[in-house]
Amino acid sequence: MSDSLIILAIPGCALAAAMLIALLGPRLLRGQSHWVAIAGVAGAVAAAAHLLYDAVPGLGEGGRIAGTLYRWFSGDGFTARIGYLYDHLAAIMLVTVTGVSLCVVLYSRGYMKGHRGYPRFFTYICLFVFSMCTLVLADNFLLLYLGWEAVGLCSYLLIGFYYERPTASAAARKAFVVNRVGDFGFGLGVLMIWLTFGTLDYGQVFAQVPGASAGALTAIALLLLCGAVGKSAQLPLHVWLPDAMEGPSPVSALIHAATMVTAGVYMVARSMPIFAHAPGVLAVVAIIGAATALFAATIALVNNDLKRVLAYSTISQLGYMFLGLGAGAAGAAVFHLFTHAFFKALLFLGAGVVMHAMADVLDIRRMSGLARRLPITAVAFFAACLALSGIPGTAGFFSKDQILAAAFTSPGLGRLGPALGWVGLVTAGLTAFYTFRLFMRVFAGPDVLPEETHGHVHKPSPWMWLVLVALAIPSIGAGYVGGWLLHTLGLAGLAEAHAEPHWLLWTSGVVAVGSAFLAVLLYGPARDWTLATRVDQTAFYDFVSNKYFIDELYDAVFVRPARALGRLCTMIDDRVIDNLLLGVTWAPRGIGRGLRAVQRGSLGAYAMIFAFGAVLLMAVLWLLT
Repeated sequence: MSDSLIILAIPGCALAAAMLIALLGPRLLRGQSHWVAIAGVAGAVAAAAHLLYDAVPGLGEGGRIAGTLYRWFSGDGFTARIGYLYDHLAAIMLVTVTGVSLCVVLYSRGYMKGHRGYPRFFTYICLFVFSMCTLVLADNFLLLYLGWEAVGLCSYLLIGFYYERPTASAAARKAFVVNRVGDFGFGLGVLMIWLTFGTLDYGQVFAQVPGASAGALTAIALLLLCGAVGKSAQLPLHVWLPDAMEGPSPVSALIHAATMVTAGVYMVARSMPIFAHAPGVLAVVAIIGAATALFAATIALVNNDLKRVLAYSTISQLGYMFLGLGAGAAGAAVFHLFTHAFFKALLFLGAGVVMHAMADVLDIRRMSGLARRLPITAVAFFAACLALSGIPGTAGFFSKDQILAAAFTSPGLGRLGPALGWVGLVTAGLTAFYTFRLFMRVFAGPDVLPEETHGHVHKPSPWMWLVLVALAIPSIGAGYVGGWLLHTLGLAGLAEAHAEPHWLLWTSGVVAVGSAFLAVLLYGPARDWTLATRVDQTAFYDFVSNKYFIDELYDAVFVRPARALGRLCTMIDDRVIDNLLLGVTWAPRGIGRGLRAVQRGSLGAYAMIFAFGAVLLMAVLWLLT
């Protein structure tokens, strides 16, 4: 089989599975719909792994594969193509996306068992995987945009899967609307690329970038950044991601780990030739990333909802990736994307086990000591916590430190680089603290169960805990494999080489270990609540725990005025426009009622009126001539 056919099989397997489940699931497959989803996503994984094997120099032929499936439409010098581009960046992205998606599908077999929307769930999941693979394989900005919007649509369907819950429906609408804000800028960026370069193909656009005007490149880069900020939940468009927790836990893992939220990072990395030649834009990317990383980490520090702590952690880690992109180290950002996918998927799926066991209770203040009741989940969750915290030797340590090194040593950021590097280092300390705060409150300490459980803990099915064990391995070891793989694939070519200072290596490790140890002291088995209680009673704690009141600010500035404008337009439509239209009809109605009075059924009267009208008409014509 040719490489081109194998490439097409990656999204094709997922799409075929989605179509089969949609057609046969409700009546024929029903509770067995997962087998089609597993087969489809596993086929995509096999194809992606085979291509990656060929892409690694020394293991296969390697190279860059591109082609066109068909021409969509053309006119006035514009041709829209459905084509694909497989290179080293696509190779690592596809393995990450399909691999994590397969874990989510396998886990969902146990988690979603018995739900009445079982076939619908797996249809959405497979359609989501197809959309993400299409986005990654696109060879032009138009197809990238179509995959981008398809991912947004699928996320809307998955977040609102429990549509009978008002909170889930509201969260889905919020995610859709907020992403439309960023996508509007992204769409304008794509349009401006066409106006500037006369093409939307990656190769032709990037070849013309050095000769383009700085102003046009800056405008294009900023507009593309709008889309990335929305999709990857960066400030100020981050507000949709925490509410996306209303979806099932496998959906949270899929969206937050390796698919939707990483699309923004991938798009900026793919468009790096444009960003690198746009004056000052990479600094903007780095500032947004560093600010988002610190901002989200402070909220995760005080949040008591298990899944929302992980959601803000995702926002913070995406900020790290944007910091790496802004520092000119796209390779380091993709490295962190790769490692983050595994341990964050594990954390969300582990949270799903806890949620399943605790009768859907997510308040970490109402549970404790679950390590004795869920030992496998506790061990796997602990491995993911080590990686997220950046403890030396784990996957997160290697990728996080590459980003910090890039920030401290980036010549493109100048004096701004070290300042942002320190922000990243402080964020690393906060990350280790809130991560082990979460672990200690849930899994350590005395046995505390919510009243809703009635003293009974639901054990996870083998489909669930086996996936947790499988993900725990790359959560620790992906840093070794990923570093070698990214270097071998040549992704260092996306960035300048950044030698990590020795002091940073030691400082980063000490900060991570020290912060984790402090969290163990405060929230571990020998916990002393005195200091924690004092902190909880401060005004700053209240301010941060309410997410800096940004949702309330957006509600006051944007949502309420928009609703008021909508009510005003409705009132004008009901009371002015409708009455105006009714007024227009009043005149013919009145004339009709008046003429109706003369309709007496007298033929003589009708003849006289006809004759009078004819004479009047002839008189008018005579006067006019």
